[in-house]
Amino acid sequence: MIRSPLWFCVVLAASVAGSSLAATASAAHPLTASAYRGKARSLCTVAKHAAAALPTPKYGETAVVIKSWQSMITIEETEIAALKRLTPPATLAPLVREGLADKEKQVTVFKSALAKMQAGTPPLQAAFLIAAAPDDLRVWTKIGVAACQY
Repeated sequence: MIRSPLWFCVVLAASVAGSSLAATASAAHPLTASAYRGKARSLCTVAKHAAAALPTPKYGETAVVIKSWQSMITIEETEIAALKRLTPPATLAPLVREGLADKEKQVTVFKSALAKMQAGTPPLQAAFLIAAAPDDLRVWTKIGVAACQY
């Protein structure tokens, strides 16, 4: 069925309005600091356990290292997306933004190191590249959710 351009504009406008209302509703009802910490701690603990469950590769098992790093990236991206769905109180919002930005930078560094390893860089050498990732412990400790750093 072919729709008219007007129909498309109406649907698009309704979608944008709905998104704006959802964002406004979310911003209007931030979590309390305690509730934010509890929910964030829960999300990060799940991610931390998933990361800890990844197999520890033995020397020379490059394929296992690559698969483990790919899984770690997925775990971290899932955690970031879940944390972004939480609305922190205004008192924690700047720190939460900083903590999430650090996590996103970590994923970027990890992806870069993974790409280099997939291109032939030895795993140990690629692992040293990860040292360029920001350490987010300071930020998540200030928020009160040290579980979100690992």
